[in-house]
Amino acid sequence: MEQDKRLQEAVMFFSNSGYLRLLQGLADKYRSLGRLGGSVKLDGLTDGEREAIGLLLRRDLSGSRTVTVTYAQFAQAIADSRFHGIDELALLQRVLGTSLLSKREERERLADGWNRMMSELLAGCHQRGDEAGARWVEHLAERGAGARHLVSWFEAEPERLQQVLDVVLQAIASLPDEAYERLPIYAARVTRDPHAFDRDRDEGKLLLQALVFLKQERDPGYQPDQPLSAEQTSELLYEYGLLRDDILNFVTCSGIVALRDGSRVAWWEHAAREHVALHVPLRELVLADTFVAYGDEAKVPGSDGRRVYIVENSSVYADLLDRVKRAGVVVPLVCTGGQLHIAAWHLLDKLAANGYELYYSGDFDPEGLLMAQRLRLRYRERLRLWRYSVHDYERCLSEVGLSDTRLKQLQAVEDPELVPVRERMQELRSAGYQEQLIEELAVDIGSIASQ
Repeated sequence: MEQDKRLQEAVMFFSNSGYLRLLQGLADKYRSLGRLGGSVKLDGLTDGEREAIGLLLRRDLSGSRTVTVTYAQFAQAIADSRFHGIDELALLQRVLGTSLLSKREERERLADGWNRMMSELLAGCHQRGDEAGARWVEHLAERGAGARHLVSWFEAEPERLQQVLDVVLQAIASLPDEAYERLPIYAARVTRDPHAFDRDRDEGKLLLQALVFLKQERDPGYQPDQPLSAEQTSELLYEYGLLRDDILNFVTCSGIVALRDGSRVAWWEHAAREHVALHVPLRELVLADTFVAYGDEAKVPGSDGRRVYIVENSSVYADLLDRVKRAGVVVPLVCTGGQLHIAAWHLLDKLAANGYELYYSGDFDPEGLLMAQRLRLRYRERLRLWRYSVHDYERCLSEVGLSDTRLKQLQAVEDPELVPVRERMQELRSAGYQEQLIEELAVDIGSIASQ
């Protein structure tokens, strides 16, 4: 009882602002050493600190700008005062208003709390029958990739992090099974907030992190940018049945017909017959079961003539469409406009799955070669490089030089058919554009389509 009274009196005494920096320094030493010890150096002493610390140490600090106080001196001063016998660690905690733990104790407490949270989340996944979410939680529990920043977040806001993880795991368990679902509607279904999984929200960021993990399980070579670009975000969500934008995300095509429930969709067929260039939004594409080239009724998967022609440049696409229209034939044409949007990937995926060979022609620049390689990696034997030889490159050379920065991009081109073009491009340091190949492309379409 007497000791508690002395401790209370000591707390009142050392609450003097003149002792605050000294006590904080002693507390920092405790965290570092795991015990009370060491020394504290105080620079830029105030008048209040000179008076208070001088009184404690029984030293004249008048005019002093710096003082060093060891724990042993502090403890001896306490022992020689009316506060002798008090718990010095309790004194520091009560004056500073915080619990003091050594760094080792803090790490152990953090690890215990983290493991406890992971166990609770894992139990919730098992209860919901969510195997995908459970695998992600186990990955985080083992401090796998992506866990470090979550551990830091847990240290600062454990309750908030658990709340966000709960929502994301519910979202993983609620991913669309078959049909596609618009992201805001999905978010509202899971959380009652249509913006819950926006890219700037904590829940949205963690959902993407979880989906990256799940995709890398299936494809270890998948290494997206960090943070994900807008295009990569759309592609990742699309792969798991979620659509960010299904109206402004479109593909340009002609000569292609959608099939739904085994029947050809009338407006698609009419547009193909009339050589109409369609800008088809993703909304319409996902309603179709598959796609065929116009007039393919008699052809079966794997037969000759099941080909779709893809060009990068919109002016080349328009010129080719004009030519086939004048010739009175319908040819399946797709325009990617450079970077492929989700709508283009969706259409090409369906065509490739339906047995079509995809002929791709693009520009001869680093971006064009990388896109050609990307298509080859995705569609393998279904993708044919169309007019992508060294001869074709030299045929369409321009005076547009390639900077060192752009040439460095060519180092990522490794496709065997593209390597000779890459090497020649590195020698000439110039881009080539497919507008110079229109005549050859048109002849190819005519000869191939007639087979």
